[in-house]
Amino acid sequence: GVTREIAPGTTFSFYAGPRVTSYRGGIKPEVSATFARETNRIDMAIDYWHGETILLGIPGPVAVDSGTARVTWLFGPKLELGTHAGITDVDTVDSRKARVYRTTLIGSWTPRGMYTVAASYGLDYQQGDIRRRLDEDVLRHVFRVSLTIAPRLSHSILPPDEAARVKGVAR
Repeated sequence: GVTREIAPGTTFSFYAGPRVTSYRGGIKPEVSATFARETNRIDMAIDYWHGETILLGIPGPVAVDSGTARVTWLFGPKLELGTHAGITDVDTVDSRKARVYRTTLIGSWTPRGMYTVAASYGLDYQQGDIRRRLDEDVLRHVFRVSLTIAPRLSHSILPPDEAARVKGVAR
């Protein structure tokens, strides 16, 4: 494999090689490729992966082809908006197949240093079923809102004298 910085803030990675597998002929290719660009205002990446993994409830490994793209726009130190999109093909040992299309819109806002409010809306569309339980395609909507409170390690929430008292230190 190789990883190269093409220009400042722009990298390309490509890894490939043989993968020994216990099913379907022994040796298969494993491939991973990523192109990423990062600037002061935008962060984007495109990647592709061909390989295998294990899914809970599915006997044997599954072959996976996955492509994703993401773009994040930074609007100052307090606001970030982004989108992710991807397609994944899954093929099981017993020839069951599924294809999943997914897209997500993401936003986060940090009104003060230790608080961040994030929201996302995701849409997944699945064709096929690897568990043989569904006769139809699946459409799923996911809306999520979260609040993160994370004090910086260099700061204390409590005033210095109170923080020292809580730790058992006399000043």
